[in-house]
Amino acid sequence: MSTLSSIFSSQNFSSKAIIIPEDGTILSYLELFDQIRLFQRRIIDLCDLQVQDVISIILPNSLEFIISFLATTLLRNIAAPLNPNYTENEFKFYFDDSKSKVVVVPSGWSQQNKAAIKASKKFNMVIIEIKWDHLRKEIKLEIPKQKVNPNDVALLLHTSGTTGRPKGVPLTHKNITTTMKNIIKTYQLNSNDCTLLVMPLFHVHGLIGGTLSTLLSGGIVVIPEKFSAKKFWNDFLDYNCTWYTAVPTIHQILLLHPFPSQGVPKLRFIRSCSSSLAPSTLFKLEQIFHVPVLEAYAMTEASHQMTSNPLPPLKHKPGSVGIPQGVQITILDENGKPTKEGEVCIKGENVTLGYLNNPSANASSFTSDGWFRTGDQGKFDNEGYLFLTGRIKELINRGGEKISPLEIDSVLLSHPIISEAVSFAVPDKIYGQEVHAAIKILSLIAEERLLDQEIEEQKRKRQTVETRNRVLNEISVKDHISETVEQYKKALPQLNQEIQDMKEQIAREKEILNEFDIINKTLSEKLELSNEHISHDPRFENLHEKFQKVQEIFDELNEELFKFIEHNFENKTMVDDNNEQRTSSLKTILEDLMNRAFSDAPYIRVDIDRVWKPYVGTLIRAGIAQRHPNDANLIKLVEFHK
Repeated sequence: MSTLSSIFSSQNFSSKAIIIPEDGTILSYLELFDQIRLFQRRIIDLCDLQVQDVISIILPNSLEFIISFLATTLLRNIAAPLNPNYTENEFKFYFDDSKSKVVVVPSGWSQQNKAAIKASKKFNMVIIEIKWDHLRKEIKLEIPKQKVNPNDVALLLHTSGTTGRPKGVPLTHKNITTTMKNIIKTYQLNSNDCTLLVMPLFHVHGLIGGTLSTLLSGGIVVIPEKFSAKKFWNDFLDYNCTWYTAVPTIHQILLLHPFPSQGVPKLRFIRSCSSSLAPSTLFKLEQIFHVPVLEAYAMTEASHQMTSNPLPPLKHKPGSVGIPQGVQITILDENGKPTKEGEVCIKGENVTLGYLNNPSANASSFTSDGWFRTGDQGKFDNEGYLFLTGRIKELINRGGEKISPLEIDSVLLSHPIISEAVSFAVPDKIYGQEVHAAIKILSLIAEERLLDQEIEEQKRKRQTVETRNRVLNEISVKDHISETVEQYKKALPQLNQEIQDMKEQIAREKEILNEFDIINKTLSEKLELSNEHISHDPRFENLHEKFQKVQEIFDELNEELFKFIEHNFENKTMVDDNNEQRTSSLKTILEDLMNRAFSDAPYIRVDIDRVWKPYVGTLIRAGIAQRHPNDANLIKLVEFHK
């Protein structure tokens, strides 16, 4: 059966389907199906929907998302998942482009007047708030069954192209289930498998690659509320997970975290997708887990997976995205003729029939004989393994020579201390374009060593790539590379810095790290003092344990800050209740919060235009601070004393 209803057609209904670690919820396939039917009744009662109308789903990774998505698609409507962090204008664009009639949001969003709510009101959309506790209490009702057509559009997503407006990608039940079956076959998924979801459900990687494929195989999906490297391995062991799929950045983050006392988890395989995996990361993962790390190649227009490295006994090759998995692939030149190295083009039942309301994009994206142009440049080796060598639109034209950024990236990533790399073009008076690159290294110590000793050596060693001279004119070493190349390339004017500027950057980073140590010490002293005063009072029997959690949250703060601190660390300003402006750092913000935590006025006023936004945002996300319910510019320390 080529529809999503096949998830429930052949399963043992008593088997576990979904696990939510935070509240211990465990649903069997039958219980999940019942909840889907209940939510369908809500949609029918509240909305005047026709077949193939669009429902926007704006939810975090959760049981609510799974129920909403499957309830929508099995009613022959189209689910359009969106990132909950979009701005009001972004929501307006996606609502207008998709012609959504309904929006599903978390409970409480209407009262908080979130950006999605404001945008939906502009289009008179029906707003449905969903909360699992509420759904669980509803009585079961019979509803009319809809017979789903394989050619019904089930999912509408938008691409995040480098230029122009995002393009809507409609995917049918047949598109999605074809990929689901291909993934099951590639990795031999079955009812004994259990995966821990780390990718967002509003992308095909998390939704199709991680969740729907597992459910179709009869396996179990563990869905934490959010990705936490600190909790990941504990959850992995607690629920006997057998595999996971993630982007390279998450693999690298997980490698930095120690395993729990139970030891190293026993996996069947690890999957990597959505961007290039550094060979050094692959080798380290395999060295620790003694299982194959399989890199795959995917895109939204193909309902996710197109190729993957296979399981043993077949080979898996570092640097390759593997072999075609249920998809036809050819390499074409600019004129649409077969060639050894050129544009990767695909055909298959998993491929979208075309972009939404965009005839010009469809004309340029499909050949006359039906091949979809991926925009990626690549080549097959003599064993049929695909190697990507760049994006067609991102080839660097250096004096007429077309240079692939991915080839440069792969050379940089071959160095053991480089974890991420991105090369790009900058204007040049002589050659038109010149090759520059930004890299992320594994530690500050390694960064200094690379700056002082190894950049010139690496440039000398790697002047040739596949017999052609390609000299890197400059390497910028940065603390953080954005999740997507498009976002990072917007910062190109800031990347072209001299080596001395980078060394000064390192010094500032070290000051921040020293500041973290001071904060740790300050918090520890305050916690010890508090415990001395309350430890003999029986009324505060459990308070000691709660205060210990402060230190755990602070550890998460360090982790979050390390990810989000950018290159600019100059002092920022904060305005207090007396409207007095003064220089502040993360340390002083935390000290003010601590000093006010037990007072009658625990809030401090933060002027968002003058305070560095990641400071405030990180404190909120890490659970250190919370905003005033009626004024987003007021923050206070989370009330652990209660």
